[in-house]
Amino acid sequence: MRINNNISALRANTNLSRVDRRLDKSTQKLSSGQKINHAADDAAGFSISKRMRTQIHSLERASQNAADGISVIQTAEGALNEVSAILVRVKELTVQSANDTFSGDDRDAIQKEVDQLLAEVNRISTDTDFNQNTLLNGEVGRRSVTKNTGVEVIRSTEIVPDGKYKLTVEEDPKKAVYTGGSVNGADFGENSKVQGRVIINGEVVDIKPGDSAETVLNKLRTGAERAGISLAGNGGGPDANGEEVYGGYTAEALDEGIELLFVTKEYGSKAKIDIKIEGTATKDEDGNTVSAEDNADKLAAALGLPRKVDPAPRGKDAKVTLDEGFEKTATVNVDGDKVVIKDRDGFELELKVNDYTTENDKGGEVELTVFDAGYMTLQVGANTGESFDVSIDRIDTETLGLSKINLRSSKEAENAIEMVDKAITMVSAERAKLGAYQNRLEHTILSLDETTEDMTSAFSRIVDTDMAEEMTEFTQQKVLSQAGTSVLAQANERPNTILTLLQS
Repeated sequence: MRINNNISALRANTNLSRVDRRLDKSTQKLSSGQKINHAADDAAGFSISKRMRTQIHSLERASQNAADGISVIQTAEGALNEVSAILVRVKELTVQSANDTFSGDDRDAIQKEVDQLLAEVNRISTDTDFNQNTLLNGEVGRRSVTKNTGVEVIRSTEIVPDGKYKLTVEEDPKKAVYTGGSVNGADFGENSKVQGRVIINGEVVDIKPGDSAETVLNKLRTGAERAGISLAGNGGGPDANGEEVYGGYTAEALDEGIELLFVTKEYGSKAKIDIKIEGTATKDEDGNTVSAEDNADKLAAALGLPRKVDPAPRGKDAKVTLDEGFEKTATVNVDGDKVVIKDRDGFELELKVNDYTTENDKGGEVELTVFDAGYMTLQVGANTGESFDVSIDRIDTETLGLSKINLRSSKEAENAIEMVDKAITMVSAERAKLGAYQNRLEHTILSLDETTEDMTSAFSRIVDTDMAEEMTEFTQQKVLSQAGTSVLAQANERPNTILTLLQS
């Protein structure tokens, strides 16, 4: 029997300390609800759980990103819905204007409404944004640029590979131009008997006896506008520094004695200036009949114009050949100043060629670059590369082909019907693409949420405390702790028996 070292008490104390440590861990697990509170609890599980926790949070953020992407698409699609409604109204007005039951003044009123509607289309294009990201002006799409001042890239489809492309503008687009004639006060005025009709591209301008020179000029200008022609005084030209609106000519104020300058608003072979002068039979002061031909000749002489401009001046389409970067299967379609290059699988590149390109751009050699950039990239996954690009085409009157729509004559309105139909089809196609994006994102969100749920379940099995199992462990350790405390107390009492031995 020893009193310096109570081995029984030491053993009881050691076991009690072990039980207390297990009881502390069990208490922490029960109170925190986590199986792993320190790396020492489960080193491998701790490392795995941290990666899984990061992945879960990233998936949750990716799901929110996809939801934000849907909001962007809905914003753009909502704006395009208004554009569609505007185009439906424009189509209605176009059909209305094509009906010859309406007068020129009626069509002028129709044109004013159409101008305002199309101005709103352009406003929607520039002002529709999401968190300061403009959506419909082409910024959320392929970047296609050229340094050549004479060529503008209107749009390129997603199929167009990024890289450099070269083409040559062999001939510039031209507007139809006619110069000649003038209006002099000596031939018109209160006592003038000159009368007849000037027909400009089918638009009739009635000149009545007594019309002043100013009245005649205003009538000619109004008639020309209705026929899709700009009328001004001829200040000379054409030259590379001339005004684009007037086909390179320098325009002067439309005034008495100034040579007239007729210029179509459109480029290309379809643009023409057809002017003819007609008269009607009348009676003079003596009751004698003045034939329609004589009245027409007098009006033509007063205006300094031929009875019929023959041949009617026509514009020219640009002439473009493809060089580097384009496949042999690519085709070029030119309509005035618009150049559309198409190839297989939806390859489409639309350019606008300005007048005097051959003079300004080294003989017409044009180099353009298509960048694989500009898209709105949505990060819809937790890892690198788990994203997809959203492309929203530029939608305005230029890309829709409606920038110069003219409803001031029935013939022009008839041509405009097809133009508006194409614009409606283009907007509908863009909305369909956005709808497809939205459907994809909705499925993406469902997939991400399902993955997050499954991963959270796996994460829970690693780190969450099984309360029933841990409560059993806690109870066991608590009983052992109480038993150990009791045994330790008894072990500490054992040396007292030595006193009995000493006393005896």
